Amino acid sequence: MKFEINVTVLTNNINQFKKDCEILKIKPILIDTLKNETQLMTSSKYDCEDYNKTLTTLKNQLTSMGYDVLRSKVEKFPDEIPNKDFLYYESHLRLKLKKDFNFENLKRICELRKFHISKIYSNLLKNIIIK
Repeated sequence: MKFEINVTVLTNNINQFKKDCEILKIKPILIDTLKNETQLMTSSKYDCEDYNKTLTTLKNQLTSMGYDVLRSKVEKFPDEIPNKDFLYYESHLRLKLKKDFNFENLKRICELRKFHISKIYSNLLKNIIIK
């Protein structure tokens, strides 16, 4: 089964978080939410059967490195058969926008469809992600 794990952590040391993610071979992500909050989280993709064991291992590794785990989730890829244990499904759209793009139109469209827009800073690149 293919899936992605995201773990949100609490830390004030973003540089150490990046280094620790490199050690764990996972992707660090910094998200600015619409509520003007900043969240640090991980992103890692897997192809194995036991997502619970994989999630538990990753959470334990982050905890042993001194991080407080605030939230964790497993995202299953849409081409898989739905799992009764999953609470919800989520999709992300990555957009490349021109410099003169009218962002207000996109915000209105998202509000109508109850989509969430957040800015993600990953590998020093800025992307707008719609959830």
